[in-house]
Amino acid sequence: MKVNSTKTKKLKIKNKGKGGLQVIIGTLDPPFAVTSGTFNLPKGKTQNVTVKFNPTAKGATTPQTLTITSDDPKHPSHNLTASGSGK
Repeated sequence: MKVNSTKTKKLKIKNKGKGGLQVIIGTLDPPFAVTSGTFNLPKGKTQNVTVKFNPTAKGATTPQTLTITSDDPKHPSHNLTASGSGK
């Protein structure tokens, strides 16, 4: 990805359960950014979360872990790896 440009990726958080969920989106450090925070997700609904990558130097960045947690007893957390490279 070109240095000083931004790439955006949307993550879909879907509630496939029988009740509402309380969801907490973790944080990422630059050059990544995420719309973090807490939200309620009614059953059968989907919420988009935006992750942005804006490299300020050439080369690979250190991978980071984005943790998504919820009050789902079967799947209380899910980790995603954010990585990228500036050119």
